[in-house]
Amino acid sequence: MKRNKLMLPILAVIVGVAASAFTVVKNNSNNTRVAGTYWYTFTGSQTVSGRMDKTQYTSPSTTEPGCPQGLNECAVEVKNVTGTPPSDISSLSITFNSSTGMPDGGNNFETNAQKQ
Repeated sequence: MKRNKLMLPILAVIVGVAASAFTVVKNNSNNTRVAGTYWYTFTGSQTVSGRMDKTQYTSPSTTEPGCPQGLNECAVEVKNVTGTPPSDISSLSITFNSSTGMPDGGNNFETNAQKQ
């Protein structure tokens, strides 16, 4: 009888250990990347074709760059960049105004900063 009384607790422990062996551990790491907003400074020539050259918008930063006096392109703010930001905007969805060459749209476009 004593042996039967011990079997139930032992069986319960064995079932518990076996069940926990097949439990999936929850991964607490966040696999979704947060989209960021970055400023890219314009370093090209102040012509329509120069402003439309995506490789001339470089040096991504989370803060707006200071723009010297004038009415020219200074920087573009882009949104929805996940992971490490690219070194220029050539891989991003940015469109340009065909008259001025200034960035003016696209899925990644947020705003322009012009020299004031």
